[in-house]
Amino acid sequence: MKDPIPAFVVARFGTPSARPHATRGYAVKTGWVQIDHGPELTEVALQQMKEAGYSMIEARWHRRVREISLVRLA
Repeated sequence: MKDPIPAFVVARFGTPSARPHATRGYAVKTGWVQIDHGPELTEVALQQMKEAGYSMIEARWHRRVREISLVRLA
């Protein structure tokens, strides 16, 4: 079974079947950087990106692109 995608991420894409991947990340020190072969946005992946210093992630699922804030993650 695949790891679940957090509800707040699924809500940004408007469908419960969404399995978005990170395409870019924003950190204060570097600005926006490309994330090649970005991970699927599971709870673990989001926490790892936050710990790496990202505060915002741009995610893609099919042709939809959305920005996901990591600021409120615990």
